[in-house]
Amino acid sequence: MKKALLIILPLLLCLARPAAGQEILVVTASSAPPFRGMLDAFRDECISGQPLLGGVKSVQPTSIRELAVGEMGTAELAGVIRDRRPDLVLTIGDKALQAAIQADATTPLVYLLAAAPAQDSRGRRNVTGITMQIPAAVQLAAIRRHLPRVRRLGVLYDPIHSGPFVAEAQKAAGGGLTLVPEKVSDSQQVPARLEALAGHIDAFWMVPDLTVLNHTTLPGLMLFSLTNRVPIITFADKYLAHGAAVSVTYDLKAMARQAARLALTINAGTPADQLAPLSPDSVAVHLNDVVLRKLDIQINREGTQ
Repeated sequence: MKKALLIILPLLLCLARPAAGQEILVVTASSAPPFRGMLDAFRDECISGQPLLGGVKSVQPTSIRELAVGEMGTAELAGVIRDRRPDLVLTIGDKALQAAIQADATTPLVYLLAAAPAQDSRGRRNVTGITMQIPAAVQLAAIRRHLPRVRRLGVLYDPIHSGPFVAEAQKAAGGGLTLVPEKVSDSQQVPARLEALAGHIDAFWMVPDLTVLNHTTLPGLMLFSLTNRVPIITFADKYLAHGAAVSVTYDLKAMARQAARLALTINAGTPADQLAPLSPDSVAVHLNDVVLRKLDIQINREGTQ
């Protein structure tokens, strides 16, 4: 009996010890407020989500450390990441992702704000993250919610650049909202196609299409908006300063919370290669009040900025 106790007691003591927490290294491209906000949202979601995914109360909290890219080159940054030996890396920005990929090929990696993650990851299987492609359905849901009087939404697009996205949007339309698309194959066609939409749409949806939107076409788009009292709904805040009425864009903090849930799932035991990259599941809506008043546009302001 004594011999049995001598064997069992050390095992019980071992089980009673808290399991070591895992370390997440967050590599940020900048310490500017938007990046800081994403890091804070990521950390808060990790803290609130840990008990749910961790299960075992004796598991110590995951520690989150930050590494700012600063002036470091990619190779130098990769060396620093390698020396830290984290259990998981979260990258924010392209340079951070490229350095983390270069650092090693085994540590699970979750990315944010990466323009071409598939290209940068070089086929690594343990890489996942949040893409920068907001689904058309998510954008249209925001338009329906905040601009309830918009029934006919015009859009110009070049099939070469935006064909698949507009097709996705046509499938997602409905619920009182109809998409009115016009094709263009050259920037010089934009003025004529805009005039074809005049009188037939309640708002114009600006999509990131290089044929439709460039330095030569932008003034004409804004003039069309004012002349025809048609608000422009854009995808980037910078166009609000040019005369767009509403921006439906990235909700950076929501994206960071999505990334945190991916990280917690990986730390709980699911391999990263079993977690497909996710699209943003929500958007931020920002307003140009001067233009909205000038065009006398009614808007649901709940949840806007």
